[in-house]
Amino acid sequence: MKYLLGLALLITSSTSALSFEWRSSPSSNTQALESYAFDQDAKFQTDALVVIKGDEIIFEKYAHGFTQAKPHLLWSVSKSFASAMIGMAIADGKFSLETLASTLEPRLNRKLADKITVRHLLQMSSGLDWNEGYEGNPLKSNVVPMLYLEGQENMARYTANIDMGYTPGERFNYSSGESNLMCHLLRQALGDDELYHNYPWEHLFNPLGITSATWERDGSANFVCSSYLYMTPRDAARFGKLYANNGRWEGQQLLSSEWIKKTGEIAPAFLKTQLKGFADRESYGLQWWLNRELPAKKLPRPFPSAPESTLLAEGHHGQMIVVFPELEAVIVRVGEDKKESIDKDTLFKLSLELIKKHQVQAESL
Repeated sequence: MKYLLGLALLITSSTSALSFEWRSSPSSNTQALESYAFDQDAKFQTDALVVIKGDEIIFEKYAHGFTQAKPHLLWSVSKSFASAMIGMAIADGKFSLETLASTLEPRLNRKLADKITVRHLLQMSSGLDWNEGYEGNPLKSNVVPMLYLEGQENMARYTANIDMGYTPGERFNYSSGESNLMCHLLRQALGDDELYHNYPWEHLFNPLGITSATWERDGSANFVCSSYLYMTPRDAARFGKLYANNGRWEGQQLLSSEWIKKTGEIAPAFLKTQLKGFADRESYGLQWWLNRELPAKKLPRPFPSAPESTLLAEGHHGQMIVVFPELEAVIVRVGEDKKESIDKDTLFKLSLELIKKHQVQAESL
């Protein structure tokens, strides 16, 4: 990763004009949540956990050298931020969900690829024959050469040159390449590199008061929208709160409620695709994971302790922003979990118990 960092251009955010600050209101009886999330004997490592209810931080703990002020790599949580940018660009009329990707990326002007739309990329159903394997299958992986080898000079170009394996819209296939291609389309649609490079800050980070963000770019100055966004957990919680509040922030509709609604709708291709094991249960929206029951597959929701409306921005090694819209609550967890050993449902159950207790206490005052 050091080589990529050496090539990447880094950009950090300026101070927001808005003055929103979290209120610290620690809950009591946090021992069960803390013991599980920060278990020293567990096969996973939690670097930070923040639990938000409304405008209040009701639980916050850091470990392994991380503090409130230290940004953390979010890995694929970056995709959900990219989705928000695409939603804003669509609201601004830069393109639409049905815009053909080939109109903005000529390398896709070939059989089948010329049918890929912005919607297909958002829903991971472009039909590109992509292999997302990391440690488990590095020799056949596409994501490894894209991020670290021949693809790092221009990750969108690398992705656009992948052969087609399926008709667009017919098969769900998780692909970091599609997220990077999607952000390249945004750059082309904006038609101005300065606008593109400032876009996340002007439209998302600054209005939310996110001041810790760093988003790496590839050798062609495209944002690595798949993987390389860094920020503090408190700032990540601001993004979660935007979704918990149906796109509104401090009285301003930053992201349309219609986009939030679409984010929570299952990608049709997911319902057509049979995946292995638990992956078949955790459905997908617009670069967010969902907690929906799947009658078409005769499967229950993947995390029974969490509401069906839950939205999950998830990344490699267990990075996550989890949004509970009905409760106006957010969890941010960052750390290391190479073997995916953390039980997310247990983490959600313990966090939700704390959230609901806090709500009851607040209502009794």
